[in-house]
Amino acid sequence: MVCTRCGAFACEACAVLTRAPLVCRACEPFLDVPPSRRATWSVWLAGFGVVGLFCGPFIPLLSLVVLPLALVAGPVGLVLARLERGAITRGEAPASGTGRVSVATILGVVQLGVVFVGISVLALTKTFF
Repeated sequence: MVCTRCGAFACEACAVLTRAPLVCRACEPFLDVPPSRRATWSVWLAGFGVVGLFCGPFIPLLSLVVLPLALVAGPVGLVLARLERGAITRGEAPASGTGRVSVATILGVVQLGVVFVGISVLALTKTFF
């Protein structure tokens, strides 16, 4: 038998059959662990990046603060999501953060796409500076 989390061999005496996959004794503590702080922060930062990017222009006075923070928060959330996905793959972080990492990755990519499209449109219309 092979552990579905880390891929290590698990004999019948060492294997733990849970409600989901078969895991070895070393991976057993990671089953019911909440997502890591890095996974949570990646979602919050990427989410703020997208919300700030779309809502910032509609808040006249706060847009001077919200837009620059949003432009930084989205990519930082994306980088944190990539780091967390690597840690989950290596077995260093709980697998329960996979959903948050996926959401943060999607939000970060959407924000970067919107920023690049916006810059391209401004450059094409020659109103870029």
